[in-house]
Amino acid sequence: MLVKFTIEPDALSKAKPYHIRNLLKNHWNPYGILVDVDSQNSILKHQLREYYTTFQSNGYPLWQDTSEIDWASIDDPEDLAKYHHKFELALIEETRALVFGLNPTKYCGNVEAAELHNVSESDKFESARQLANCNIPIGQPIVDLWAERFQMLAKISKQVTIVDRYAAWNFDDEQNDLLNLFQFLENDSSKCYVTIYSSPDAGRNSVALDQIAIKLQKKVSQLGLKKIKKITLHLSLNHVFSTYAHDRYIRFDGITCIIGKGIEVFRYPNTNANSIFAFKSSQFINDSRRTEEALRNNKTDTSRLALHNGSWQLLPAP
Repeated sequence: MLVKFTIEPDALSKAKPYHIRNLLKNHWNPYGILVDVDSQNSILKHQLREYYTTFQSNGYPLWQDTSEIDWASIDDPEDLAKYHHKFELALIEETRALVFGLNPTKYCGNVEAAELHNVSESDKFESARQLANCNIPIGQPIVDLWAERFQMLAKISKQVTIVDRYAAWNFDDEQNDLLNLFQFLENDSSKCYVTIYSSPDAGRNSVALDQIAIKLQKKVSQLGLKKIKKITLHLSLNHVFSTYAHDRYIRFDGITCIIGKGIEVFRYPNTNANSIFAFKSSQFINDSRRTEEALRNNKTDTSRLALHNGSWQLLPAP
């Protein structure tokens, strides 16, 4: 769902301040990852420092470094198309835009090209905006759901937080949403740490506190997880969730995905119900942190599991 985009340095140096603010506020900050293709000697970071610092108080625009590309060697759309593995949108300088024939955007293979002042015309950002405000439909394969809404977040995030009162009570079921979610994280994360806020008495039957962590340890050991390094499980009673955490969500670092049905959407190969979905950028991170703090302050138990020497072990109680 996030748009990986880059900016030609000449396009940025000639841009008007209000065009840069529009890019940051309405596109980059809520829906984009800026790919720096000159990470060793970053012209972009130097040029954007003033704007970037200003917006840090309202969230942290996502940035990703990659290997350098030679803009001088890009003479036609086919040259730009070769970089589809690095980014999907390029904001290019006016002269290059004229040569490419932008009107106001153009697809160069799988890469969309646009001038910075025309970023609001980008198909990529418009698609991301629509998806960020689109409910999850019934019957969608969960592999497709993961790929279009969560996969990119998993690839760039180190801290994954799950707030779902029902997440920890159904480990005995043949279909398990939490374990399916773990498998997706295992496939796409380079390394991550998972924190779960759940309830022992939110399901059909209450689950003994001392059994939940043991069951979780057994299940993750069976999955053979290696990319997930640590799992912290905070348990609060159901009435605490009703007071402090009505919304169910997954937070990837500073990005929060509110899911009406919670991680239940991952229980079966296809989603079994329609679900509300809301994508919240890092501007709203304090809302999630307050919820999580309230749950920690009203918890009944905390368990920690860590991967050590290739096996999952329960750590001593904190």
